[in-house]
This record gives sequence, C-alpha cells and structure tokens, in this order.
Amino acid sequence: MSTLTIQGPGQPGRDPEKVSLAASEAGTFGICECGNCHLDLLLTAVRPVNFRGQVIAGADRWHVENLSDSEPLVVRDVDRRVAAAVALPTESLPFTHDMAVITPFSQVSGAMVTVFFNPSGERAVVGSSCPGISAPPELMLDPNARYFAVLSVLCEHVVRGGPVGLVPTSARIAARLALSPRAVDSHIDYLIGKFDIPAPVTRSNGWKRQALIRYVQAHEGIVHVLRRSGRGRMAVA
Repeated sequence: MSTLTIQGPGQPGRDPEKVSLAASEAGTFGICECGNCHLDLLLTAVRPVNFRGQVIAGADRWHVENLSDSEPLVVRDVDRRVAAAVALPTESLPFTHDMAVITPFSQVSGAMVTVFFNPSGERAVVGSSCPGISAPPELMLDPNARYFAVLSVLCEHVVRGGPVGLVPTSARIAARLALSPRAVDSHIDYLIGKFDIPAPVTRSNGWKRQALIRYVQAHEGIVHVLRRSGRGRMAVA
C-alpha cells in the first residue's frame, strides 16, 4: 500500500500524472527543457523555471529535498492556514502535512505538484501479509485523515441509510469542513486513486463524486467505518 502520492497538475480531459511511494521510497519531480533529465514526474510549464525536487516517504513524515541550485521551493499546507515553508536550493525539510502543494518561488503556471500523505504509524512487518491478497477497502481508510472527513460528508445520506438525493458539490463540502473547493477536489482525486476506481468512457461533470458514492454503497464495510466514526466528524463546520 502506498504511503505517499506525488501528483502533477490536471490537464483538460486527462487524469493527472502520479507517482506513488511506499515508506522509505523516493520520487523526483520537475521541469526539463533538454530532454535528458531523469525525473519520475515530468512537468510542463508555460516558461522555463529551475523547478525540481525529491520527495522521500516515511512512516510518520515525509521530506522534500530541493534539487535546484538556484530556485527555492515553497511548500504550503492545503488544509491548514499556516505559513508556507521555503526549502532553499539543495536544502531538505521534513513535513507531516497530509496534503501539501509544492511550487517554485517564482510562480509559473504548470510548475507545481501536490503531495498526498497517509502516515502508516508503524513499520510494516516482513511477511505479515501476502501482496497477492487485497485488503478490504475499509481497512485502507484513516479516520483521522482529512480525506476521510470529505468522504463522510459526501456520503452522509448513504451512511444515514437514506436515499442519496442530490450529490453535494465540492463547494458545499468545502463549506462544511472549512476547506477550499480545490482542496476538496484534491482529496476526491486521492480517494478515486486509493480505491482504484476506473474512469468511465464518457465523463460527466462531477463523475468522481458520483463514483465514490456508488463505491461506498457497494461496500458495507466502508459504510460501517463511516458510521462508526460518529456524526460529529460529518457535522464539522
């Protein structure tokens, strides 16, 4: 199970490029103009900028290392209103944010990545499970993560046992959780990838929210976990 995901900007009609990492693994990202740079997540910006870095996943935190020799990296926590951190060229900094956006100090369209982090809390024991046997999806959920709160609000009617009704918009979910709609969309993207929900051939507006609700309806274990988490989380203002 991946601990951390690095995601590039979305493009119209295409899913964002992603790199998934397990604990102790590292992934590089950045912009290349020469065509010879070896980066795990290659980005395209409107103009050249020396934006490149490496993210290292850990059990309870992750590190970002600025691989540029001239451009600082800015790391912003998406969920909490805290001051952004700046990693100077060649500097490495630790973070515990469950979702953060990394940009160059020089703001350039297309030059950004989003980091989704799910701390494991402990090191995996060798031989404790078979990789060929999938764990139930409800065991993949962390009730303390912000994405869990987004899923709770999105599937509130399902958890209460009533009809789905109108699918809540990202703006409505954001207002309930004191987030931005963009942050909600990022958490929904993360959940779609976490549950490996395939994209339909014809994609309508809001298909990801609808697909998540259908997925939860089909997995009673997830409904049980959401219900057990309590109404307090779903009513966060």
